[in-house]
Parts: sequence; structure tokens; C-alpha cells
Amino acid sequence: MQESDKPKTFCVAPFSHMWYRNSGNYYVFKPCCEVRDNDVYYIDKNKNHKDNVIAEYWNSEWIKDIRKTMLENKPHKICTDCYKVEKTTGRKHRDDYAGYLKDNTIEFNVDTGNKWNTPLTLDYRPSNLCNLKCRMCGPGSSTEWAKEIERYKNSHYQNLDKMEDGTEVIMMSTDNAFMFDRETNADDQYKNLPLDNIRRAAFLGGEPLLNEEVFNIMSNWIKLGKDNIKIQITTNGTSFTDRWLKLFSKFKRIKLVISLDGVGNTFDYIRTNANWDKVLENCKNLSKLDHITICFSYCIQMYNVFGLVEILEFLKTWKQPKDDTHIFEVVFQNFLSTSMLDTEDYNKVISELQDYRNKNLDRTIEVDEILGILKYDRNRVVSDAEKKYFISYTNKLDEARKTSLIDLNQDFKKYLI
Repeated sequence: MQESDKPKTFCVAPFSHMWYRNSGNYYVFKPCCEVRDNDVYYIDKNKNHKDNVIAEYWNSEWIKDIRKTMLENKPHKICTDCYKVEKTTGRKHRDDYAGYLKDNTIEFNVDTGNKWNTPLTLDYRPSNLCNLKCRMCGPGSSTEWAKEIERYKNSHYQNLDKMEDGTEVIMMSTDNAFMFDRETNADDQYKNLPLDNIRRAAFLGGEPLLNEEVFNIMSNWIKLGKDNIKIQITTNGTSFTDRWLKLFSKFKRIKLVISLDGVGNTFDYIRTNANWDKVLENCKNLSKLDHITICFSYCIQMYNVFGLVEILEFLKTWKQPKDDTHIFEVVFQNFLSTSMLDTEDYNKVISELQDYRNKNLDRTIEVDEILGILKYDRNRVVSDAEKKYFISYTNKLDEARKTSLIDLNQDFKKYLI
């Protein structure tokens, strides 16, 4: 089957894309970043180490089952959340993966994915090394988070690993198997990446620009003459050293996705350890470089729901000539989603966004994306335990980090009592 003949449930990702994390005690694989962590392919580094773990995954029965289901025009269970987002918001993540190929004549098959028997695009996450501890993140993507959980597991964060109904909160687990607390995790598996047909490679983390393995991988690709691979790096924007900028200049196409999630004090509150003024200065300096395209990424969540118009105003004033389409995403955790809003506040936020769109027609696409996410959140089923957990989680983080959500915005007061 060719991509141009795809049925409604079809996605190219299992045939062309690979999500790969080399972190902690496991190599972890999945078709894309939308697949949740309970539906992934693990290879234990200690018990089942292979010479080429990438080839093992790409030819596994696990991924073949997903491909087979796709070609049979059936929805696969690991895609459930993505289908829900698409139905509610109109955002089609699977179109992103098809767009990376820029070729709708590629033939897909169950056994090898495509005729080259290799991934054509990559989502590469070498480790969880990071200098921030963003509130919707966790130890799997941040060593600072892992250290904080370890520090407070018997005090501030005691009992945060479960909700009152017994539901486990994996991101707050004190089990080291979930914390991936390793600041150096490099090995030579990256040399097994099949480069001949790679069109695009995205690096995420953790913070990729703190990771020596990412630097070594990209440097190795330059030595191999692979400067035409489209590179995308999702970064927190806190640090751009001269050696990274020099390396960037050797590639023909570099795109930086800078995670912001808010403006000013809201940014500082959500993205702990970061400073808005410093990150904004870095963004302005990067926007002047000819070979770099940047865009901003926002995870829509309870902590920024009263600052959505402020985000839109920032994007309106930014107006850089090389802007790419900005990204708005759904937060993973129910207890951090805007579904926590009561009816009065929900209607107020919706009304403010609609009024803003009517007065700023050039921001229609962005407003509609945010409205779609709010609609999706409104359809999420949130338990009483999750609502209570939001209170406990927020208050305990505020106590440990000496911050206050209520001081940030008094509108949050009624949600924390």
C-alpha cells in the first residue's frame, strides 16, 4: 500500500518512523511520541543486550503487528489517544509523519516497513539529562526531577506516587527504575542508525543541548557527509554555546523547537529553573541566524489556562521573518489538564479566546488550535481522585519549590481548597 492510498485509520509512522530512547536500564522504542509509555517496546540492557538493538526493534513481531493492523484498515489500541485528539481537535499527528516523507509514493509492508527496511525519520532521546523540572514533566525526561523526588520522597513528596483511589502516578514514583537518574548514558548504538535513507532526525530529551551523545551523533553525521539530514531539536532555550552554534552551521537545515508554555511569570512558574528574560534574549539572538528556523511549543494545561491570550499576544508581537508554525499540544496528565476548570471559568476562557480571534484575524489558526485542545480536555473523564490530586500535587510542589500558584493568579484559589 502506498501512503496516497491510506485508509482513515492509517498512519505511516510504524512503517517509516522510529521513536528511540537510550535511558536508564532500557532501550525503549515506539512508532511515535503520541504512544503512551505503557505501550512501548523495551529491551533490557542487562538481560537482553543485542549488537544492534535498532534492527531488533525494526524487525520485531511487536511492530509488525501494528503494521499489519494498519494495512488491514483497523484502529490499533496504541493509537487510541491520538484518534481521540484527532476527532475532537482536528489535529492529525499522523499527517505530520506523512509530511516528513514528502513523498506519497512509498510502498509500505508488514515485514520491513518499507523497501529499505529502515526507519526514514527519527525521534531520538539519548537520556533524561536536563537542567529544568517543568511541572508537567517528570523524572523520565529530567534528571533534576529525579533528584528532587529522591530528595523529598520522605517529606514533601511522600505519598504523591498514588492518588487516594490507589491509582499510581508513575511520574512521581520513587522507584529508580522509573527515574532514569543517569547523567551520562552514552554508548555506541547510535552508530547502528541507518543513515542512507534518513530524511529527518529530531532530538529531544531531557535537554538535548546538554547531552554529549547528541553532539557526538551530529558530529559523526557531518564526518560521514550527512549534512543534508533535516535536523530538529526540541530545546528549553536556556543555553546555546558557541560549539553548538558552530555545529549547527554545518547542517543545511536546522529547526529549533523552543518549549515556552507561558509568558513571564507563568513561564517561570511552569518551567522551574528557567528565566523568561534570559530565554527570550536567547530566542531573539537565534532568530538572527540565517541557517536556523525556530518555532515555539506550548503544552496547554491548567497552569497556563488563564494566560492563553497572553501567549497569543506574545506571538503577535514576536513577528520574526523565519517563524515556523508554532505548536500547541495536549498535556498528558488528566490532573493537569484544563478539564479541571469549572463551567464558569471554562466559558470565560472560551469567550476571551473567541473575542481575541475576532479582533485579531491573523491569529485565527493559533486560536482555533487552542480552542480544539480545550474542547478535547472538556471531554476527558476526570475522577474526583484526580481533582483532589491536583490540589495535593500543586501545593506540595509549591511548598518544596517555594512558589505559589495563587500568587501567580488569584483565579486559581478556588481550585486549591
